[in-house]
Amino acid sequence: MSKLTKLINDPSVFFKDSFEKRILLFNKNKKTEKSNNKIAAKHSDKVIKNKSNTRVQKKIDNKIPQDIYNSYLLEAKTKVALNNFKYEDLKLWPFLRAELMVQLELAFNKQVRGSNFFNPYQTQLCRPANVPYDMADDLAKSREYMYLAEDIASQETDILFFSNLNSTDHVKHGDKIYNRLIDPLLDELSKDFKCKKIEIIKATSKAVDKVPLYYKRPICVLPPNLFTAGYSSRAEFPHGFLEKLKKSIPVIEFTEARMNSFVDWQMHMIDFYTKILRKLNPKIIIFHPYYYNIPLITAAKRMNILTADLQHGVMHGYNSVLYDNWQELPIDGYTALPDIFFTWSDKEADYLNRCVFDQNPHHKAIPLGYKWLEFETNKDNKIVKMIDSWNCNYKVLISLQKDALLPNNILQIMKKQDGILWIIRSHPKGNKINESQVQGVSNVLFGNVIDEVLISDLFKTVDFNITPGSTTVLEADFYNVKSFVYSKEGFLNYKDYIDNGLVKYIDSNTQSIDLETLNEFRKKPSIGYFKCGIDTKKIFEELIGL
Repeated sequence: MSKLTKLINDPSVFFKDSFEKRILLFNKNKKTEKSNNKIAAKHSDKVIKNKSNTRVQKKIDNKIPQDIYNSYLLEAKTKVALNNFKYEDLKLWPFLRAELMVQLELAFNKQVRGSNFFNPYQTQLCRPANVPYDMADDLAKSREYMYLAEDIASQETDILFFSNLNSTDHVKHGDKIYNRLIDPLLDELSKDFKCKKIEIIKATSKAVDKVPLYYKRPICVLPPNLFTAGYSSRAEFPHGFLEKLKKSIPVIEFTEARMNSFVDWQMHMIDFYTKILRKLNPKIIIFHPYYYNIPLITAAKRMNILTADLQHGVMHGYNSVLYDNWQELPIDGYTALPDIFFTWSDKEADYLNRCVFDQNPHHKAIPLGYKWLEFETNKDNKIVKMIDSWNCNYKVLISLQKDALLPNNILQIMKKQDGILWIIRSHPKGNKINESQVQGVSNVLFGNVIDEVLISDLFKTVDFNITPGSTTVLEADFYNVKSFVYSKEGFLNYKDYIDNGLVKYIDSNTQSIDLETLNEFRKKPSIGYFKCGIDTKKIFEELIGL
């Protein structure tokens, strides 16, 4: 048994057994008016299939998912008049693009083979299947922080933050759960503005029981039991819309009924958010990430409320498919895209403004920094003290992403270096490392007690960071810790820094690391990514006119 294993005490927190109740859902009569551009009725609910291919049996080799997504997007743009997909004057392409990005990721995780039917509800949820009405009613009555939209007291708000239940940005510290993106900013802005935090309970899970542990408890809003359908009967679809989508994006199967349900549900969610915003009456709303909040953005902008996306990771590189390639952006912008993109750095803001929005006045990026880096941490953490006092040549943190499996060459590197202390930290939503994976590695620490230490505290006591390609590269640099990346994601995210020797790339053929090389690497200058010393109060005073 390792030294760390003796320290580990796994918590036993169980959610009450789920109980089934009858779902009550009242549908209003569907509107009967139909557009001349309605999808042809002959397609009905049948799958539009390529003549030569009724089921995709396609594997992706030697390509990252984002390469595939981009090729699908570009293909769709050349085949379909995407900005002609509308509900009245509202362009619906940003809604569909956001949905497709999420569903393409799911399709890729299934190895992109077999049937992947388009899911009209993937990003928004809030259906009776996610939160049964009886359960929502019980939660609203039994928990003082949970409300139905109609029960929220009317009030005036300057800044309204939308957080996410069970977010990967939740950090457990002591006996509280912090949202590393929102809570530090909320703390700072609450000194000068009327601020509120809100969370939509889109689906019930054991995460609901964690809300009382939040450092800043939000107003929790449950989904409504009523919805209006029939918007799709007034939607306009480009000629041959479904057929062209199917040919451009062959790994997702589209049907008329599913596309109509998608339009109906997105419009319903706009109505839902409109009711909430009327109650809280903010001047600006802040959320992350934007592609899960398209109906919220639309509702706010229709009410002349400013909308702002808060950076939550590297925006240009591996994830550029989410923020890049908006060549179809109209001169007057999209109602469904945020007015403002708050970034951590000048680099990201400059890229978005120049290359993505092309100086479009309706969408702009503003550097705001990353307030979590200024968070006051616990200096008396016993695990940190133990690591700090460990007798070894170097201490290396391995900060994993959702895939908990270490590549064989990384394991070989670990096994060959007895003079290095290896500290493995799992992703909050990733699988956990088990002992069998690191057999033969000397001086390795892992487990719950490591995962629960703030990563900023770990950076203060380690010499290097190894990660597939996460933003820990940037956070580590803030604490003068140099990073190695070993995935295609990491290579794309940090290619400029790799080219300049500020980040090292470990390819799959690398089996060892020379200690002298590590010493030379430490002498390299910092990246200096995060913008600091920002007058946050002044930015928001200018934005909301106070």
